[in-house]
Amino acid sequence: MHLLCIRLWEVVRRMQVNRHQKGKSLSINVILNMFRTFMNMAFPLITYPYVTRVLGVENLGKYNFASSIIGYLTLISAFGISSYAIREGARLRNSREKENVFVNQMFTIGMITTLLSYVIMIVLCGMRSIEPYKYLIYIQSLSLIGNAVGIEWLNSVYEDFAYITIRSLAFQILSIILMFAFVKSENGLYIYAFICVLAGVGGYVCNYLHSKKYVRVRLIKNVELKKHLRPLLFFFFSNLTTTIFVNSDQTMLGLLSGDYYVGIYAVAVKIYNILKNIFTSILFVVMPRVCILSGQDEDESQHELSETILKMILIIVIPMAVGIYLTSEKVVLIVAGAEYIEGVSALKILALSVLAAALASYMTYIYIVPGAFDKILLIGSTVSAFINVVLNLFMIPVWKHNGAAFTTLISELVVFAIEWMYVKPKLDHRRVFKTCIQSVASCTFMALTIYLLDRLSCNTVLLLFLEVCVGIIGYCACMIIFRNEMVMYGLKKLQRK
Repeated sequence: MHLLCIRLWEVVRRMQVNRHQKGKSLSINVILNMFRTFMNMAFPLITYPYVTRVLGVENLGKYNFASSIIGYLTLISAFGISSYAIREGARLRNSREKENVFVNQMFTIGMITTLLSYVIMIVLCGMRSIEPYKYLIYIQSLSLIGNAVGIEWLNSVYEDFAYITIRSLAFQILSIILMFAFVKSENGLYIYAFICVLAGVGGYVCNYLHSKKYVRVRLIKNVELKKHLRPLLFFFFSNLTTTIFVNSDQTMLGLLSGDYYVGIYAVAVKIYNILKNIFTSILFVVMPRVCILSGQDEDESQHELSETILKMILIIVIPMAVGIYLTSEKVVLIVAGAEYIEGVSALKILALSVLAAALASYMTYIYIVPGAFDKILLIGSTVSAFINVVLNLFMIPVWKHNGAAFTTLISELVVFAIEWMYVKPKLDHRRVFKTCIQSVASCTFMALTIYLLDRLSCNTVLLLFLEVCVGIIGYCACMIIFRNEMVMYGLKKLQRK
């Protein structure tokens, strides 16, 4: 990863985004956000095995069902503001006065939509099918007001990833301490929910206080709704369909098959989301810089940066998907225990969708959003959500959690296919294809080493550790033998040091 970041830094170093502006190092931001992502991976691996065993499958299913409802309400509260604000805010940040007005307009609109989401929540909790989960929903709904007040997107606009990393680490440590101190039995479900929310809300409060470094955040009367409504609606409906796509699996699984299968599926989804966060952490950092380059018509620099990021994504995601597919049984046993072993098949299916999700996210963050191609984003997310819901209706009653995982795979492929039709002419296929072939060939050797190690009879944790270490070493060695462009460049830079 360090080698790849060196290559990324060299690309950014040659860019002159603004000769009079001392921009923050994109490579440092990538490293910081990657570190934060790895911490986000490590902490669930510490707490999740404990929580799954203490709360049990049924309680975990209830928590995740309530979380899926909050996901829809969060969507209404957010109203597409984050993506729109990052894109437009990044272009305005050299003008402090205009930036201040824009930030307060987004803040005010966010508070209004958050109030609306609470009204909808009260109505939903009165429904017979959702009423048993209402207290879990009430607790988790604290994140709605926290997210609105916290304006997390402002830190991305100013690329303040050092603050984000430190804040995230501090509240993760706090949540772990509270988790082990207070969640002791199946009766600790509501305490668990409150601790999870507390960590997020605490971070949002810190965000609000930290925002004073850049702007004076306050409610204003003139939000220029007519100016912002059209792009916000595009992002909102795009996020709506994406949320339906993401949450409908667990929501419909709970309604059609019960809490038990939601709990089984939740383990596979948890691991899948951890993997997705690895590449989205890179894309999330790069997007504001791409927006700036797009706004200044720096086509050559934007293309070079975009190509470098795609190669980095491929080098990371392909072995990650292969590795999790081959070690899925051991991962589930270690993370959740034998009680959740039925989730192995779902995790294998989701492992296949990781690559499609990574490429679709790349096209969204690097081309679609910065280029303001909101219609393409909306079409892709709408079609995939529709297919996801329809397939869930037929597949979940028959194949339960495996059916939900398969519909996710199909939906990710649909988003990728739609966005690929737009992005394809903008990429140098030969250079990117070469990186892809090298990675796949290296993964073949990695898979062989994992297969041979599986023949050993030893502790599950030790065996998984050996397979991960040997697999990574074997993969990296093959990439060096193939003289992969990015890996070789990184090695040369290290040798010079």
